[in-house]
Amino acid sequence: MKIDNSTIPEVYKVAQQFYEGTLTLQEGKSQLADKFRMNSSSASDYMYNFRYLMEGKKITRTLNAFSFDYFLDNIFKDYGQEKFSTVLEEFRK
Repeated sequence: MKIDNSTIPEVYKVAQQFYEGTLTLQEGKSQLADKFRMNSSSASDYMYNFRYLMEGKKITRTLNAFSFDYFLDNIFKDYGQEKFSTVLEEFRK
């Protein structure tokens, strides 16, 4: 099932909470599955991709262009230039 672009802001929020430790992986997957009928594996992929971006690690699953742009824009807004630079540096590698 294709993930609609309109759900990406909510996916970002859930992934952010997972990264910050206020939500477990299972809780996040359940929220996304219940609210948006998102596949559990896809929800995991998005949550881990966000974490890996924030940690400056290579993402292991693909994100579509809209999702990747949304994540980058909001990482810059929410975490500032320094974190954003870390993410971009890893992406350049």
